[in-house]
Amino acid sequence: ELEFVRAFKQSRRREDDIAIVSAGFRVVLEQTNNKYLVKDVTLSYGGLDAVTKEATKTARFLIGKELNQHLLDQSYHYLEEDLPLPDDAIGGMVPYRRTLSTSFWYKFFMFVQKSVGIPVSQEISDVIDIIPSRPLTSAIQTYHHPKGSKKFPVGEPTVHV
Repeated sequence: ELEFVRAFKQSRRREDDIAIVSAGFRVVLEQTNNKYLVKDVTLSYGGLDAVTKEATKTARFLIGKELNQHLLDQSYHYLEEDLPLPDDAIGGMVPYRRTLSTSFWYKFFMFVQKSVGIPVSQEISDVIDIIPSRPLTSAIQTYHHPKGSKKFPVGEPTVHV
């Protein structure tokens, strides 16, 4: 059994905690006669409704099928049914959010194909594993204690535990 899990998030800035669209994917594959069959799959999306949505129709469609480009192409129809986004949806940017939802699925699908050795185009292969990273954030806080200050507690640093 082969299991792959990946999460995606798009926000206005990389450091933002509020995502325009987020997605989490998990797939379990079973290798049979040089083919990879989808044994179990979960597709979850945030930012497309008031609550996180799971693409259940898409998941049911994928289970038992062979992992290939044809399967990816067919899955978009089910994904569109699972994630309806009205043109007047709260939050706006409806075409962009629709595109993000399918783009995240595409990136995950290509990542899985590449991981199991199914050929993907060179331009996709070059960027599919790139996950942006930044160094661990650290900070230090120093306190200046002015001598003879009569402004306590205003103007005087207070250490919080």
